[in-house]
Amino acid sequence: MSTSAANGPETKRLRAELAAELGWYPADLDDKSIARHRADAARKQTDHDPAKKWAHLTELARQRESRPPGRAAVADLYE
Repeated sequence: MSTSAANGPETKRLRAELAAELGWYPADLDDKSIARHRADAARKQTDHDPAKKWAHLTELARQRESRPPGRAAVADLYE
C-alpha cells in the first residue's frame, strides 16, 4: 500500500468511524483485525470480560497481602 493510499480519504473515513465506534484509533485496518477489535469491544461491554469477571479476586489478594504488614506497623498505636 502506498503512502497516499494509506492516508487517503477512504482510510481516514474508516479510521474516524472505528474511533467513534471503539473509542480509539486502531493501527491496523485489515478486515480480520477490525473484526477482532469489534469483538473485543463488544465483550468488554458485557460481564463476560475476564478482567471484570475476576477483578474481585485480584482485589481480595491485594488486600490479603497488604493488611498484615499494615497492621504490624500500627500495632503499637493500639496497646
